[in-house]
Amino acid sequence: MYTMLLRFEADICCLLLTWYNSVESEVEDLDNLGFIEVKIMWIIFGAIAIISAALNIAWAAKGKDPKWFRFISLAATALTLSAFYSINAKWVISEDWIALMDVVPTMTRNLWVLTVLSVVINSVTLFWKTDR
Repeated sequence: MYTMLLRFEADICCLLLTWYNSVESEVEDLDNLGFIEVKIMWIIFGAIAIISAALNIAWAAKGKDPKWFRFISLAATALTLSAFYSINAKWVISEDWIALMDVVPTMTRNLWVLTVLSVVINSVTLFWKTDR
């Protein structure tokens, strides 16, 4: 279990370092930074958040301590929001106003709802009474 968590943490660190290095690059090189990876990063982090929230509930139902799944789920939720913000920043820099007007209003509402759901779902196990 801990080996899997350490491997997951190492993968997240590699993704964050890659993202950080791409942000430091010059503005004219933004089109060559692998925007496709950035575009799907929020989907990957969102899927990780959903899966770990489900595992959080499942482990709590079995009477085990789900604190790691709770942490992973909330961290992945934060990374999902950051990845979406990175996409928007790329669109602003490239002055793609059509993409911003098309995506941001709908996704902003959806991300708010999903973030609140993530916090509520993960906080359920904090107050869940189990016989240990």
